[in-house]
Amino acid sequence: MMTEIRILIADDDYMFCRLTADLIRSQGYLVDTASTIEEARALLKAKDFDLVMQDMGDRKSTRLNSSH
Repeated sequence: MMTEIRILIADDDYMFCRLTADLIRSQGYLVDTASTIEEARALLKAKDFDLVMQDMGDRKSTRLNSSH
């Protein structure tokens, strides 16, 4: 049985999140999206993720702490 992989996409670009999430889901992965740093942090506290994809160019907010 294949282990379910959960991915978080954190980006303020709605279309990027939607299209990327749809593409990744089509490959059988579980995907959550967050459009703000606060939303991403709340999801990280609520769920365990195997991979986090974050917009590194977003200078409006601080980066997610890699210790999560």
